[in-house]
Amino acid sequence: NPTKIIALSDKPIITINTGDCPETISKIILPIDHSKDTRQKVPFTIELAKLLNAEIHVVSVYISKDDDIKKKVDAYANQVCKLLSKEKIEFKTKTISNSNIAEAILKYAETSKANLISIMSEQNPGISSLILGSVAKMILLKARIPVLTLTPKEITRVEGFRTQGIEYI
Repeated sequence: NPTKIIALSDKPIITINTGDCPETISKIILPIDHSKDTRQKVPFTIELAKLLNAEIHVVSVYISKDDDIKKKVDAYANQVCKLLSKEKIEFKTKTISNSNIAEAILKYAETSKANLISIMSEQNPGISSLILGSVAKMILLKARIPVLTLTPKEITRVEGFRTQGIEYI
């Protein structure tokens, strides 16, 4: 079961569940949610996009109608877009508000003709690092394109902390 391997790995992993392996990666879906870990996938995804000359689709994901959560997601997405501009990576933005985030991300990946989705293995704070978050697991099980999965690292909250161009607030 690839989800167990991914959950136990601290290395980035690309999986292909169903469908064909694309000849090239030209569009990468980068979902951004309200979790503190969501931006940890950004530096690796940027490096991959540079190597492949790929466009990144920054997808702001709202799982709640709560204004504070929306503001947090918007702030994170804006930080990512600023970094993409600085790194001269072509990008587009999209907002998704849906109770079934995995299905919405997969549908957007299909309609945008993307050929890679970049996710964190643990999408829900507080879940053991050995268990994939439900959104991540659903994307891995249903994606018809490759999925890049990165495992979050522990973050110690320090005001103004910056790593690889991303400020954690």
